[in-house]
Amino acid sequence: MLNPVISTSGFPFIIQWANTLLGLAYWGKLNYKEAIAAFEKGIELSGGDPIYMALLATTYYEFGEKANAEELFDIVKQKSRDGYVPPMALYLIHKAQGEEDLAYECAERAYKERDIWLVSSIIIPTVGLPDEPRYNALVKKVGLERNQR
Repeated sequence: MLNPVISTSGFPFIIQWANTLLGLAYWGKLNYKEAIAAFEKGIELSGGDPIYMALLATTYYEFGEKANAEELFDIVKQKSRDGYVPPMALYLIHKAQGEEDLAYECAERAYKERDIWLVSSIIIPTVGLPDEPRYNALVKKVGLERNQR
């Protein structure tokens, strides 16, 4: 069985990304305890990168730990006032809170700013963009198509 958190030895960015993918895989399987552990490790390794914080906050929200989610949401929002935060981090927060119009505005801003996390959200179903006309138009603007099954 896999350890729920990948070792921190080696290349830090690769390990951060590996923990993110592991967290997303656990999240997709509704195994929130392991997803939380992986995202927490990503935050630790990244020095508090807002995208990892948003992923953890969203996981807390989905897991019913609203107080933990709101605390992280507040930190990410403060980081966005103090400096740059990828729009897709804010997208995740607004989507988890049910603020659909604000979430879409963040996704649109992500397209304009060429936020790499927008592409990830198109191809990774766990954090994927909703299958709605405005999001489908955004996916086409990126130059991708949704996988038709």
